Amino acid sequence: MPVPATYNKVITVRLIVLSILYTLIQLHAFAGEPVNPKSVSPVNPLDVRNLHLTKTAQVGMLRFDIADNADVGTKSYRSGCRTPYTLSFGAWEVMSANKPLGIIRGGFDLESLRKIFATELEKSGYPAYEPDLSLFETQLGSDADFRIAVTVTNLQFAQCAATGNSQHINGQTYVQAKWEVFSQREQKVVYTKSAEASYESPDVKFIEEREFNRILLRRLTDNLLADHEFAAIFR
Repeated sequence: MPVPATYNKVITVRLIVLSILYTLIQLHAFAGEPVNPKSVSPVNPLDVRNLHLTKTAQVGMLRFDIADNADVGTKSYRSGCRTPYTLSFGAWEVMSANKPLGIIRGGFDLESLRKIFATELEKSGYPAYEPDLSLFETQLGSDADFRIAVTVTNLQFAQCAATGNSQHINGQTYVQAKWEVFSQREQKVVYTKSAEASYESPDVKFIEEREFNRILLRRLTDNLLADHEFAAIFR
């Protein structure tokens, strides 16, 4: 017995409605409440040029101490940036390295931090560290006087991407990190500081994600270089 055409139409309409409802439920599950990352005023590093310091320093480690699947804020895509979606640290990490994939691609990595730190350090008047390219560097004693480790302990995002796969973003990001300075001569940690920084792009302007994170890392570094106790260990 043939099935009436009207019956098929009813079934089709019901399937479409169910599909739409399912999509809305999924979107709601990933939608997040708008986040306002903590705002930190930028500071100016101390000018130590008149101290004629001779000791050198280099960032040697960057790691993230953030719980898997911890909420780190929201990110919107297109559509006027009106629908924020929750970002979890676990969803952004490279499983083998325990580092946020999105941040690494955006310039929040050891190499970027190392370059920014070296530049800001030299601008403030500290001597530049120039490693010996010899294979016997360690034996020759040409390591920096201080090795620095940075542990990111908190991240907060409220960003919007220009398009779904764009590397251009706007919004605000906050970072908190622990700085530890290890003395090669004393073979121990001689300085520890918890520092924080934030950056908010001007107005609604979209800027390249790598530059966005460079500014954030620069402000985090300047927070460290503004501390008199940090300068004191170089005397």
